[in-house]
Amino acid sequence: MLGGNRGKDTRRPLPARGARPPIPWNGIALTLALALVSAVGLINLATQIATITPQVGDLVVFAPDRPGLQEPVRLVAQRAGQADCMLDVAAMRESGGSLIVERRWPGKNPLYGVHWSGLRTSGDVSNCGADADLLLRGSDLRILATAVGGFGLPRPQIVPLIPTDMPPAPIP
Repeated sequence: MLGGNRGKDTRRPLPARGARPPIPWNGIALTLALALVSAVGLINLATQIATITPQVGDLVVFAPDRPGLQEPVRLVAQRAGQADCMLDVAAMRESGGSLIVERRWPGKNPLYGVHWSGLRTSGDVSNCGADADLLLRGSDLRILATAVGGFGLPRPQIVPLIPTDMPPAPIP
């Protein structure tokens, strides 16, 4: 005998007339789960992009003790009605100061109106001064923020209230 199933019909019976095929609940559940995960991922990505893009009110602080890039960063800034001036991150860190975003114009690489307040922006004649309204491209503003560790104030250092090198108190 060649086959053990000889004579047996192993095909599924056809559904009765008018009967609906079974609903693939596993496939529907998997599709819904994937759609939900994709939607959450897109919302998360949009949130991250929004935090990377400078917003009106953002602050870039230049302080000597603030971490950031060690490479020299020098960018040209435009001033309305005046000659362009230079933003030298090393000079700005050394003297201290900040840029605050006051205005944003739309576009692929938007233009930002920022206000500089500090001692100087460079150590030569291309200095913007101690107080200046500047125009920067979004890409340049992100470069400056990256050079000093990001937008906002530096995180405060946590200092213990009791010094760790203090000798223990004697027990009475």
